[in-house]
Amino acid sequence: MKLKLFTFALLALLVAGCTDNINLPEPDENDVSENEVRMVTISANMSPETRVSYTENPNNTITVAWEEDDQLMLVGFDDNNEYKGKSIFSKSGTGNEFSGLTIADATKYKAYYPADAVQMDPLYPDKVLLDPDGNVPVPGYEFWEQTQIGDNNTSHINKHLYMSDEAGKAITEDFQMNAKSSIIKFVLSGIPTDLCLTKIVWKTEKTQNGYTHWAALNISEVAQGTTSLIAHLAFNPDDMMIGKNARVKVMLIGLAKSYEYVATLNKIEDVTYEAGKRYTAAVNMGWAEAKSEFTFVINTNKNTKYDIWLKEASTTSPANLTIYWGDGNTTPIAKNANLTNGTLASHTYATKSEHIITIYSDVVDPDLKQMPQITFYKNNSSDKDLKAVLTPFPNMDATDFSNCFYGCKDLVSIPAGLFHNNTRVYNFYRCCCSCPLLYIAPNLFPPAGSDFFANREQPLNWIQCFEDVGEKLSEAGTAPPLWTYERGGQWQYTDCFKGATNLINYSSIPASWGGGLAGQ
Repeated sequence: MKLKLFTFALLALLVAGCTDNINLPEPDENDVSENEVRMVTISANMSPETRVSYTENPNNTITVAWEEDDQLMLVGFDDNNEYKGKSIFSKSGTGNEFSGLTIADATKYKAYYPADAVQMDPLYPDKVLLDPDGNVPVPGYEFWEQTQIGDNNTSHINKHLYMSDEAGKAITEDFQMNAKSSIIKFVLSGIPTDLCLTKIVWKTEKTQNGYTHWAALNISEVAQGTTSLIAHLAFNPDDMMIGKNARVKVMLIGLAKSYEYVATLNKIEDVTYEAGKRYTAAVNMGWAEAKSEFTFVINTNKNTKYDIWLKEASTTSPANLTIYWGDGNTTPIAKNANLTNGTLASHTYATKSEHIITIYSDVVDPDLKQMPQITFYKNNSSDKDLKAVLTPFPNMDATDFSNCFYGCKDLVSIPAGLFHNNTRVYNFYRCCCSCPLLYIAPNLFPPAGSDFFANREQPLNWIQCFEDVGEKLSEAGTAPPLWTYERGGQWQYTDCFKGATNLINYSSIPASWGGGLAGQ
């Protein structure tokens, strides 16, 4: 089997030819039969590089090659296309070989990269999830969560280049891995100097009735005052499109303020994206301070009523609000409107789909209360539809974020600076607890040297805040180093990071905080 070298040339992914195939020896008369498991080595003939690296060269080409710790997932079927099992094949040797076990009774195989992107069936955890055609679905939201460190860095792309060969081949045949990811390169200039950039959010719409598609890239180690930036984002092309007369928005999310660029597309047909291609988007003017908004993503079933929950059972709106439900419908809420039953508003979706909900407030000044406090846990129930939070909470004059995301099983992303506009908060009890797919991006809280946590009305409560966070991810991001902060009073932090062993810095977290650093 061989995997061919991929080259991105401007917008097209070109597949380079392979030579010098490594021939597997013919089995002798004592070899095992197909219904028994055996160790085999398969070849993926490429250039002799040992990393799957994504690098952009001066001639504007991008190459991808194997990393030494790469793994393929092979899914086996019999002659009747019945599922027979899965097997991980790991990079071996100095060439392009992968080694692994065959699958009992399998006569043909489909291959997927990376192996850990293959989803398991929630009803049968040992079985691969397959679509009606017998193929592994493109990975979910958690696979596309990524962070770029600094300007024009592409190292984060490596783990988000999803590829497959779904032809169904014998173990001795060559496998041709086809890209299912696309890449967009943002060339940004004229960035306002007062922005401390933490995230880029790319939103598009099908019609001019609210944004319906999105992709996002966390940004770290870009200094305030940076006026130009090149950013690279891998995305699922099936998730992005722009309607022929619709809008596209690029948001630069900052710690103190955010900016946005909005353009209307004037095309005779919809714009779609193709797997295996790289696109370039240049924005060099037109940055405007972003409106006061809170944006999050849900995925609902058909004819599902969705409620936006409030922390308080009864309150009034501090501003004129407009809710865009992501399906062309809006709900206005007047200033001083009475809000009862712990709900800001409700909406029923006609179709099963992903929806971007945006709540706009006409109070722009972040020092003033901009909207009532929103939560995703209410009456002992978690929001089962929540997928991602794209923008920080506005000023909700909140003091208590306890249980805010508790038990949100499908939540994959929250932004840097999520709580920055709520300067009186003191309670984070179980805030992100039991969110198995949640990735913790850098700068979730202000840096240790800030006075954000000073002069609180009560001691800060961090008990179980991040317990078991990201337990289903291979890497769950980086824990904010709360144990290093100047506390200005007594803090409670029992089991704050208990069970969050997939955090990159888990071994540096003191055991007294629920981490892996013994004796601390």
